[in-house]
Amino acid sequence: MTDSTEGKSEKGISTSDVTQLDVKTGLHLAEALQLQLDVQRLLHEQLELRIEEQERQLKMMIDQQQKTNESLLKGQDLDITPFAHFPSKM
Repeated sequence: MTDSTEGKSEKGISTSDVTQLDVKTGLHLAEALQLQLDVQRLLHEQLELRIEEQERQLKMMIDQQQKTNESLLKGQDLDITPFAHFPSKM
């Protein structure tokens, strides 16, 4: 070994080696965070699409139930409107 140890620690790693490791680690972290953001964005979009589809299905079910209720009420010759508001007695 040589007597020249300028810029090196006791373990033989120079400050430029540490700086390069820090830069590489920083780049890996930035890439990992970007990938995580991309995945979260895609999951959010998929979730929104699923919610919208469930909303459409639920609306169709409610509409069908209202039609069924109206049909049953008309079949019984009742003059009742579903979901009508009746004033309370005081």
